[in-house]
Amino acid sequence: LTGESIILNGFTLTNNTESLRFKLMTKQLYEISYSFEMYFDENSENKLNNMFQELALVGAFPAVQKENRRYHITLAIYDSIDFEKSKKVLQKFCMSHNQFKINLGFIGLFKGKENVIFASPMITNDLIKIHQDFHKEFSWQKKSCWEHYIPESWQPHCSLTVTTQDAQFPEVLQIIRNKFRPIDVKIKSIGFTFNGEKVNFNLKE
Repeated sequence: LTGESIILNGFTLTNNTESLRFKLMTKQLYEISYSFEMYFDENSENKLNNMFQELALVGAFPAVQKENRRYHITLAIYDSIDFEKSKKVLQKFCMSHNQFKINLGFIGLFKGKENVIFASPMITNDLIKIHQDFHKEFSWQKKSCWEHYIPESWQPHCSLTVTTQDAQFPEVLQIIRNKFRPIDVKIKSIGFTFNGEKVNFNLKE
């Protein structure tokens, strides 16, 4: 993580609003941009869902429920894409890369207009390699890639809550502090959505 950080009982609180303009956290901008995301296997998703189901009780819905989406780690976001070419390139890419495990070992916060609480993975060679390989394979559309996802700037994370109100934040953070344990998850597939059509390909087993 970069920017101002506070370590609180194993939690990293980051104030980096300018460099992390998290446009991806607004539904409106999701409709006009294209996010390529790594998804976990079903067992991993169930573990995360079970761990954070109490968030709904305080009105801070988990990110996946609020946006009707899956837990994920984003590889890149583009302002525009060639749909057919992207689909073909992604399928070929997934056929040549293996599924792998990572450990979500830390909790962090992107502090700003939207309080985004996330789980951050331990950085591994597999994680760095698949991100670098992806951007090499998709270099033909790098001009429309959001700068925070290029290899030199990427901060991998899995969003847990989005737009947590300041008044709710202490209670939400307390729940996450109580519930969170470092968790091993498996990266199973990569996908994106284009005009309502979901595209998703499994990595090699």
